[in-house]
Amino acid sequence: MITLPKLWQREFPLIVFQIWGRSYKVFLGDPVAVFPRYVFVIKNELGEVFRNPALTDTVNSIINKRVEQNPKYLQQFYNEHLNLLEKLENFYKQKSLIYSDLLKFLDTLLEFWPAIYASWFIPPSESFHKEDRDLFLDLRKKIQHVEHDAHHLVNRTIKSLHPEIGELAWAVSLQEALNNNFPAREILIKRAVDKIIVFEDEVVSKSEFRNLQTKFDFELEKAGDTSNIKVISGQIACKGKVRGHVKKVLKEVDVCKLEDGEILVTSMTLPTFAQAMKKAAAFVTDEGGITCHAAINAREKNKPCIIGTKIATQALKDGDMVEVNADSGEIVILE
Repeated sequence: MITLPKLWQREFPLIVFQIWGRSYKVFLGDPVAVFPRYVFVIKNELGEVFRNPALTDTVNSIINKRVEQNPKYLQQFYNEHLNLLEKLENFYKQKSLIYSDLLKFLDTLLEFWPAIYASWFIPPSESFHKEDRDLFLDLRKKIQHVEHDAHHLVNRTIKSLHPEIGELAWAVSLQEALNNNFPAREILIKRAVDKIIVFEDEVVSKSEFRNLQTKFDFELEKAGDTSNIKVISGQIACKGKVRGHVKKVLKEVDVCKLEDGEILVTSMTLPTFAQAMKKAAAFVTDEGGITCHAAINAREKNKPCIIGTKIATQALKDGDMVEVNADSGEIVILE
């Protein structure tokens, strides 16, 4: 049986999660090469992302093969996706879209999305030349806002097109948007109170998902018991040592709740976390590598930062007094 590990959490509308899954189908081609690839479990706009552990090697192998066939493939990929980025930027400049432009935006986003996972997979892999890794590190920096901006534009547009949906815009599915068949608010309310399961890019019921698990012999990684954990370890992104009370920021609405000197604990920081990051004494994240948003901002602000803990948002709660020792890479729960 394959276990799909939990990678991270994201605050995205359902449409963006589905585009995420669908873009892999387009990029990889043969659906059985690695299957299943992604499962998303979403509640109240916050989605847990589970990925097949074989996917990284598969994507790298496919890219390497394309490079062998065309030595200019990566440079062309880079240029093509920067052109798509320019198209997305033109959409992002608008407060909301008319329906025909929403369809164009979703098509462009689907076409662009491989740049997001290519920029994750290529830089760490020694199977690529340093020049190519540097090229895709540059790509990662240029596109890091795309997911976040897509999140807001999709929600703003649906709210504008269908004001009666309001804050439930995030629960509209990709197929409903493409077919211009937006559900009644009552349907979205019912959908929002339960977990939404997305298998690859399709919304499935709990019973359908259980059948898929049996058919493809896989399970989702279960969260471990963190109730007795007193020390959390992670990767050092910026050295330093501070003490403070924890404030978890899992959604953008939580940003304004963080007070001066508190410890910002989150899955991964976003550009919209700027206000909280300015006030925070230190940053602690579940996710990320040395070039992630939190790491870069910590070094710019010279604030202690520990990334990639995997369990910080699960093990810590608001108000916990902790010591963030970014010299040793440990967060110690004091009380």
